[in-house]
Amino acid sequence: MWEITDLSDKERITEQELEEIILQLKENHQIELKESTQLPKSFWETCSSFANTDSGLIILGVKEIPGERNRVTGVDNCGKVLTDMWNGMNNQNKISMRTANNEDVAVLKLADRDIVLVFIREVPMLHKPVYLNGKIENSYLRTGDGDRKASNEELKAMMRNQVPNADAQVLPAYTLDDLDLGSLRRLKELTDQRYPAQNMAAMSDADFLIRTGAATRNRKTGEFMLKAGTLLFLGKTNVIRELFPHFHLDYFEFKNGSGHRWDHRISDDDYLTGEINILTFFEKVMNRLQAIVQEPFALDENLMRRPDSGWTATALREALVNSLVHADYQMSDSAVRIEAHPNRFLFTNPGQMLINKEDFFTGGLSRPRNELLMSFFRNIGAAERQGYGGCQILESALKRDYKTPEITTSLSRTSLTVWTEGLIGLDPDLTESEKTVLYILQKESEKQAHPFSYLLEKTGLSEYYLRKSLKTLSDKNYLERIGKGRGMTYRLK
Repeated sequence: MWEITDLSDKERITEQELEEIILQLKENHQIELKESTQLPKSFWETCSSFANTDSGLIILGVKEIPGERNRVTGVDNCGKVLTDMWNGMNNQNKISMRTANNEDVAVLKLADRDIVLVFIREVPMLHKPVYLNGKIENSYLRTGDGDRKASNEELKAMMRNQVPNADAQVLPAYTLDDLDLGSLRRLKELTDQRYPAQNMAAMSDADFLIRTGAATRNRKTGEFMLKAGTLLFLGKTNVIRELFPHFHLDYFEFKNGSGHRWDHRISDDDYLTGEINILTFFEKVMNRLQAIVQEPFALDENLMRRPDSGWTATALREALVNSLVHADYQMSDSAVRIEAHPNRFLFTNPGQMLINKEDFFTGGLSRPRNELLMSFFRNIGAAERQGYGGCQILESALKRDYKTPEITTSLSRTSLTVWTEGLIGLDPDLTESEKTVLYILQKESEKQAHPFSYLLEKTGLSEYYLRKSLKTLSDKNYLERIGKGRGMTYRLK
């Protein structure tokens, strides 16, 4: 993603390089080129879409020409364009929230013409949606290389993201009869084992649920009332679907050579053979996952195989809990889908992740969509300290020399891929020299860049084979090259 500093820092980039970049840029989900010589109406639509989606760079005064180099058309009156833009940015009747600051705007001269660069930052979820002309229905999202109006469901999803914890909703019309008795007893048993001093096993079902925050009583009438998260976690499947019509949990196993056909499935579609709620689904799926990874091995520093010691199972448990806890069960496509493949596990849930991807893997920051569901998992010992699940997943991969976990998130979906194979083992076409380079970079740090001299010493390769390996790995997008000439360094992408 280009930022203003990438295109305006004269110490980092020459005028010729800058012009070449501008002439070759093509529109995508984070780049918008506008030919207009004035401030076009569509500028504000793109501001809204970038602010509501994933940030982006608007360049005024450049025309995109498909299949050819762009043309610099410039803006006629740069001062007026900037004045109109800042007036609009500070007018809530034009745009509901200012989406750029002084450091996000630059004026550059190309081909003797002025162009204006405006970097629009994604706003915090608390302020979404960003809308135009005082009407929330004038909210835009970025899809591919274009802006489109958000649908009613997408608007509702953004507003739910502002204030999560929908699972804390009190349900006056629901009773203990709407819960699966076996699930309730199982939760009680697991919680009592974790907190034996509380003697929860001796409590009545109603008192246990009230004690754990899963239910409440009306102080005036004494009426016992369940909460929405309790129904999701312990409810009978058909009752859950009364409150959450699109509730769906699916687990698939795919083995080598099976093609698109799954080999084993767990689904709430099979609830007639046993109730499927979040607790029963979690336990059934964890049993399968633990069986799959019960005897994996990794390589130690001497390239010898070492046992897993439970790291992978812990990471998969955290990933499963993460999907179930952060799912938006009110979306029309609210299916949680877990897939087990020979070299990876895929965890997909409806709804956008409420923290950024960097914070997820760093740990320490937590904003669960369903706090009550999270408390259930913590009570039974199935979740790490709040905010450290992603950190645990990453640490597991690093300890095993596996490929780094990957996470993608959008307004509608979040997907997490946990690999059970190293980056080196995923490409059968890699030479031994190329594998050696990748292994060294993995062992050192995927975030750290190293110079050629360092890799020459660590790999023990000749200069010829190291240069050849680095070129091939860069061409295959394994490596990122930083800098130029003797100062160039390399790191994993």
